[in-house]
Amino acid sequence: MLQNPHEYPDMDYLYSEAAQSRCVIAAHAVRHCPHVVEIGGFTTPITLFLTGYHKSVTVMDPLMREYSNDHLNGQPCQVKHVPIPFQHARFSAAGEYGFVMLGASLKHFSEDPVHREQEWAILVDMISGAQVSVIEAAIDWPLGKGALDKLLEIPNIQLRTSIDLDLSANPGMDPDHYRRRLLVLEPAK
Repeated sequence: MLQNPHEYPDMDYLYSEAAQSRCVIAAHAVRHCPHVVEIGGFTTPITLFLTGYHKSVTVMDPLMREYSNDHLNGQPCQVKHVPIPFQHARFSAAGEYGFVMLGASLKHFSEDPVHREQEWAILVDMISGAQVSVIEAAIDWPLGKGALDKLLEIPNIQLRTSIDLDLSANPGMDPDHYRRRLLVLEPAK
């Protein structure tokens, strides 16, 4: 299920306890969701951190290896790791899924303004349809902070929790990525 940690040495920091704490928090936030969808699980997919029962878990990242299983934590569960960008994702489980995007960034969007808005609309639909969403990004990096700021403008979504993290103990991590903010969002009541 895991990528070879030596395959992407510049991403070794993702294996640190500090970086994986983001995954633990995200797993806790989606623990009651029957379905879990993650964008960008790459080397440490949410699948590794979920402890409860889920009907399905789908992780999408163009860099990850394809993987599937019919069990998770000893329970029936359709697990899929799919090496595609989120822009190509199609799924339906409105209101019954938890959405996870750790390491959010505007860099993954097209430079063409028309395509960028279409891609942004896909992401907004995923977040708006979720029972709960967990979004995390580097707040000293303009592309990470920009993504968080833009996500907080989504109508009919409210902030449940905001947690600031300091990952400066991670060797090999870009200093602009040390300070992180993790948001837990839910539909407005």
